Amino acid sequence: LNTLRTVNGAPGQFTTNAADSTIYGIELEGQYLLTDDLIFNASYSFLHAEFDKLDSLDPRRPALGELDLAGHKLPYVAENTITAGLSYDKDIGANGELTASINTTWQGDVWLREYNDPFVDLVKSGTKTDASISYKFVNQDFKVTGYLTNLEDNVDKTNIFISPGFIGMSA
Repeated sequence: LNTLRTVNGAPGQFTTNAADSTIYGIELEGQYLLTDDLIFNASYSFLHAEFDKLDSLDPRRPALGELDLAGHKLPYVAENTITAGLSYDKDIGANGELTASINTTWQGDVWLREYNDPFVDLVKSGTKTDASISYKFVNQDFKVTGYLTNLEDNVDKTNIFISPGFIGMSA
């Protein structure tokens, strides 16, 4: 864990190891050939990841002192993730090969920091869908691919940096 702390009046970023954590999970995935050219794929993962023992000072709330974070979720870990998609592969003879795919992923809530503060650290569950299309030219090592990512046009926090009040503005 990377934590910003003030030591002797000066800010610094420190790497801290959690005393204990429990992590376990399962992942299932599969593919099903719908036709000779069309494949359906799906996966599900469950990941339990929480601190068993960790005491840490939240730079947003230093007046609270060291906080007992036992039972808090580890940062950047979604407990549940589901993905499903279709892939279409078509050999178009002397003209080349066409591949198109679309995949959508639903990811459960994610915490950005070990403090699990719902106002600052929580990224709510949501979906992200990506699509691509490729054309491979016959007898050549040349392929053209186009991508569309995040078709929902979601904007999610992916990181957070908490600064002490004397450096710009505090979150």
